[in-house]
Amino acid sequence: MTRNVDVSRKGVRRTTQSSGHHVNPSRAILEILSYTRYSLIILCLTLMACSRVKVSSEVPTPQEFQEVLTQESSDEVVSPLQPWWVSLKSPALDEMMSKVFGHNLQLAQAKERIIQLREVAVQTGSQRWPSANLDLGWSRTKQLNPFSRVSSGPGGPSPAASAFPSSFTQDNFRASIAVSYEVDIWGRISSLTEAAERDAIAAEEELKSLAITLSAMTVDTWLQLIEVEARYTIIGKQLSDDEAQLRVILHRFQQGLSPQIEVLQQTQQRDRTKTQLPNLQAQRQILRRQLAALQGEVVASSLTIPDHLPKLPALPKIGLP
Repeated sequence: MTRNVDVSRKGVRRTTQSSGHHVNPSRAILEILSYTRYSLIILCLTLMACSRVKVSSEVPTPQEFQEVLTQESSDEVVSPLQPWWVSLKSPALDEMMSKVFGHNLQLAQAKERIIQLREVAVQTGSQRWPSANLDLGWSRTKQLNPFSRVSSGPGGPSPAASAFPSSFTQDNFRASIAVSYEVDIWGRISSLTEAAERDAIAAEEELKSLAITLSAMTVDTWLQLIEVEARYTIIGKQLSDDEAQLRVILHRFQQGLSPQIEVLQQTQQRDRTKTQLPNLQAQRQILRRQLAALQGEVVASSLTIPDHLPKLPALPKIGLP
């Protein structure tokens, strides 16, 4: 406990008492330094956690990939420069695909669309250059002379009237030229030109996609037609067998060797087989019309359909994605 005595000017003594613990200054300074050290360590760890570390991920990539083929699979692998349907090894299909890519109306429309967009891109890019407008004109005006009528009397034209022509002809020529140039400060013309060029590039990619789609549709329709033709042939043979067997059963029924129920059963079997033929004929006509439409024709004039499905090529090897 400490006692403080304060004597004022008036001679009055005031005494105050205070109690407390004694604080060591050096110890307080050490505590402050320890807290500061811990704070600096925490701050450094936080900054290290938030800092960006540049990781070198540059991997050298080859210019092109090449697949090593074995002797067994080299004969069945299609070259990248060849169309994919060549692997089916069908001359009829190759001829059909050449007609599709040569006469298909959708492909022709897509090609004309590309030409149109290219011309639009050229027209848009022409705004970068100065433009000049030349205007040439010519006009002729013919006007009657009123003095020639006044100078003529009732007895006919006077000698003085021959000195005045009956009409006047006036030719007017004009020529003007205007030159203008737009300074592309804000990049308006460049943006329009780039957009037009990208539209043409997009149309070219759409043409490639359309070609792939049409080739897939042609091959799929062609395979379906082969299947329908094979089923039609098999059903036709089955119908012939059913009719032959029905004749045998009828002959046995007439001889009293077979009951009538066998005749009815065989007749129903023949009728069920016969009802399948109209559906197959309708499918065959629809598929032929679809192939004709893909080739740009109304009716497929010469269409050779094989009697069996083509041999499938070998599966592609699993390589790089």
